[in-house]
Formats: sequence, structure tokens, C-alpha cells
Amino acid sequence: MTFRAATDTDRDAWQALVGAQASGDFLHDWTWDAVAAFDGQPQRRFLVEEGGEPVALASAQVRRMGLGRSFWYVPHGPVTDYVHPAAAGRLRREGFVPAVVYGLGNDTVAYSSVLDGHDLIGKFDGDAAGGQDMVNLDLLFASLGVPVGDRAARVSIIDKGATVDVRVDTDGNIANGFELTVATLQTTDVITVGEDVFVGL
Repeated sequence: MTFRAATDTDRDAWQALVGAQASGDFLHDWTWDAVAAFDGQPQRRFLVEEGGEPVALASAQVRRMGLGRSFWYVPHGPVTDYVHPAAAGRLRREGFVPAVVYGLGNDTVAYSSVLDGHDLIGKFDGDAAGGQDMVNLDLLFASLGVPVGDRAARVSIIDKGATVDVRVDTDGNIANGFELTVATLQTTDVITVGEDVFVGL
């Protein structure tokens, strides 16, 4: 299983997968790129392939924020067969979590589902003066139905010296602890909710 950036030669296979899946959505239609770009949110398209055939896809819209920052948003996606036994793997380390890191310098790593899994993010820049990176948990919390005002309390940041773990309380039961480790960041910078870990507005 591999992921890669989609090219113009993938258009027909892309459109066929969008049309064949119940999760297919017009926001992932190949032609939606022109609309998103017109609105100032250019798309980046990614595929997950098995045996040379696309099995999952996503159109990530790049949304600009202030101070030179941006985040990637995958509306109504990714598109795949969610009942397939391999669905979780297609969306985790083998699939779209690496895709949001693809081509990034100082930018945002976004998580949209508990299926995104635990990832190691190297050379994470938590210094605002140096083009600060960000972990975006907005869509993850939205998928869990957590109100914005309650989200910060459901994030735990564990500083281990050379690395920092970002953990989330997904079930709202603090007695279970912060059961999902979203990411381990390779950094010695001080990591905080708000500056480095975005939970929504």
C-alpha cells in the first residue's frame, strides 16, 4: 500500500472512485479544485494505491491563517470504502496522515479521525519566531462531537525532553485518561495548546 500526490493522469480513476463509493462527495470531485482555488483555498490531491489501483483519495484544501500560517482541511473525506477490512490502514500511517506532511516546510499537520493513529513528526518547530508548525485537532474533535470550549481540557501534552507526546481524551471520561496518543513530536520547544496544538475557534 502506498500513497502519493495525484497527477492529471489520475483524473479518470479518481472520478471513478469518487462515483463508486458511498463516501464520495462533490468536494472531492476533480473539477472542484477550480472552485476551491478561486476561493483562495487551493487543493492538493492525494491517493492511496494497492496493486497500482487507487483505493482511497482526498482533496486537501489549504486554508491560510494570519502570521504566515496555514492549515489543511479535508472536507467530507477522505473517500474510501469504509467497510473494507483494510480501511483503517488506508487512512493511517500508510495513507493520509503522511499525506498531510507531504511537501510541508513550516505548516500544519491535521488530524480528522481517531483512525489517523499515532505518528512521529520529526523536526517539529514550536518556535513562533521560526515559522512555527502546528498540530491541528479541530476536525478530530469535531468528528467526536466535542464543543470547542471543552477541547483544551481533553488534550494532554507530555514533555519527554527530546520529544513531546500529544494525547487526547476521546471518550470524555477522564477516569480512562488520555487514551489516544495522536502524535509524538521531535522537538525541545515548549509545546502548548493554542500556539502549537490547534483545537478550534
